[in-house]
Formats: sequence, structure tokens, C-alpha cells
Amino acid sequence: MISAIVATALFFTVNALLGSQRAGQDAGNSKPPSAKDTSLTLAKSKLSEIEQTAMTIQRLEVRQKVQQICALGYNILDEINLRQDAIKTSRQFLNYYIDATGTIVTKYAELQSKTEFIPSAQASLDKVEKTLNTVESAFKKQLEKLYDKDVMNLDIELTVLAKTIKSEG
Repeated sequence: MISAIVATALFFTVNALLGSQRAGQDAGNSKPPSAKDTSLTLAKSKLSEIEQTAMTIQRLEVRQKVQQICALGYNILDEINLRQDAIKTSRQFLNYYIDATGTIVTKYAELQSKTEFIPSAQASLDKVEKTLNTVESAFKKQLEKLYDKDVMNLDIELTVLAKTIKSEG
């Protein structure tokens, strides 16, 4: 009976020691997240917050517009993740556009129920609704910028192919 207890204790002790040793090795082998990964994770978190705030917006058209903007934002982040050099050309989007959009959407959500108490609130809400179209356009332009190289490369390939076919007769 005592030998069974000793064997069990020994098993758990060895297992615990090996487990902590493996954990230390894993921690030593794993790289810290890159600046790109950190930026993308933060941006996704901010877009998620914007989506959550959008769910509190009463006007369906505005809520849908914010959801469209967030969908574009996620597409942009996916493209940035896939492209090595995209982080450089997307700094303003990551550092300003998402934050500003979040602030605008949050303020809209806060003010929407105060229009009867604050006369200027409705005018501000109207401005936000118009501005969301501009924000959507800016997000679309950012996505287009990420695809510019692909479009240019495709145009070059098409030109080369057309010339090759033409020269071969």
C-alpha cells in the first residue's frame, strides 16, 4: 500500500517537473508577436467594439452603414495580414481611421436618445449620418490601394500575353 502511494507521488512529481520544463522550452521557442500582428489584433478589437456599439443604434440605415464599414475594415485587415508591405501603406488607416470611426459611432449612439433634451443633438446626428458615407468611401479607397499592385501586375501580364499572341501570329 505504501509503495503504491510512493509510486503515485513519484509519478506526479516527475510529471510536474517535466511539464514545467516543457512549458519553459515552449516559452523560449515562441516568438513575441510582431508589431504587425499587434497592430492587426488591436484594430480587429476596435472594429469589434464598433460593431457592438452599432447594435445599440436605433436607426436601421445607420446601423447597417456602420456594419458595412466594419465589414470593409475586416477585409482591409485581412489584406494587410496577407501582404508583407501593406502595413506601411496602411498606417493612417490603422492609427487614425478606425479610432475616429469608433469615436463617431460611439458619440452617435450616446446622442441618439438625447435629441429631445439637447436641441443641437439632432443636427450632430445628421452630420454623422452624412459623414458615414465619407468614411465608407475612405475605407473602400484603402482597400483599393491594397489591390493596386495586383491590378497593375494583371495589366502587365495581359499586355505581355497580347503582344506574345500577336507576334506568334
